[in-house]
Amino acid sequence: MKRLFGIGRSRAGRAGLVAGIVVASIAGFAAPAFAHHAILSGAAICADNDHVITWSIGNNRSDEEMTIVAVSADIDGQPYAVNGIATPYTVGLLGTVSATSVVPGPV
Repeated sequence: MKRLFGIGRSRAGRAGLVAGIVVASIAGFAAPAFAHHAILSGAAICADNDHVITWSIGNNRSDEEMTIVAVSADIDGQPYAVNGIATPYTVGLLGTVSATSVVPGPV
């Protein structure tokens, strides 16, 4: 079994990898402005033999809106759609937006 950063390539490990990639992508796009601290989380469930990951992206600011300019998710270079958010997307004061990704079960 291949290992990546000490994590076995189990379904949970792969879902976690996708979550990490999306979080890193969003944080990377937000980092240059240093104006916001995005509140990011993701949860994966198994449904119909697939992994359904629900993302939550929140704005910690009560005085400024936050604009998400791009989102992406991939595993080993294979892209997966992030549904439910069209970019650019403006998150209101202390607001939150949700999105989902579906990763096939065998991945």
